[in-house]
Amino acid sequence: MTRNGWKLFAATALLVGCSGPSGPDSATQASVKIVTKTSGANFDPDGYWIATTLNASRHVGVNDSTVYDSMQFGDHTFRLDSVATNCVVDSGAVHTWYLFVGNSNRFTFNVTCS
Repeated sequence: MTRNGWKLFAATALLVGCSGPSGPDSATQASVKIVTKTSGANFDPDGYWIATTLNASRHVGVNDSTVYDSMQFGDHTFRLDSVATNCVVDSGAVHTWYLFVGNSNRFTFNVTCS
């Protein structure tokens, strides 16, 4: 095998050995899907922003979703921002949810506009 062939072999072995869900943090990490469901009339054309305690804000549409991967299990606070003045977030715009490892974490912000 040539020198470049050995380098390619070693790099591939390193990548295969270090990838996948069996890494050292997989036992403590979770993912969560945050869903926005908007009903009523005069929806906010700009959508919303979702802020978390650990990650930067993300834009999401009025009937949309986003997934946060590689979050530590446990309590996390999620806030729905940039809600139009004619809209109300049912049950409030700030929620703290517990993320479970290995489960399908899915939470919904229900918004009603008039």
